[in-house]
Amino acid sequence: MIILNYFLFSDISFGQLSALNYMQIFLFLISVFAGYILGFFFDFIYGTVQKRKILSVFSIIFFVLLYILYLRFFSFFFSEGSYRFYYTIGNMSGFLLWEFTLGIYIKKIVISIFCMIKKMICLMCICCKKIVRNAKNNNKIKNK
Repeated sequence: MIILNYFLFSDISFGQLSALNYMQIFLFLISVFAGYILGFFFDFIYGTVQKRKILSVFSIIFFVLLYILYLRFFSFFFSEGSYRFYYTIGNMSGFLLWEFTLGIYIKKIVISIFCMIKKMICLMCICCKKIVRNAKNNNKIKNK
């Protein structure tokens, strides 16, 4: 009854109220999609420093700070600065959806790519060391 009296005596029509509800559902779906994308960025950031414990802690802290900035910009851009709790719920839902679907495979791929890049860099360093060592040995032979 109180809700009915609120709608009867308020300046908001029923059509405007349903438009507001649709807008909130739309913003929730956008925040779910954004959480899905945030899950990808988390896997990328965490996958780069996966085996280093100290760097992984700093990467998680860095991600949380980026998430806070993202949430701030999201609320300013979509709802004129007002924060709604369902933004965070939507982000968490999208993040968990990412982690339990594609995130499992993407995380493995990112880790394997960075391991291959690390191995290639180590191989290039070994080759460069051998080239430099051979050049030094050739200079010693020529100087004698």
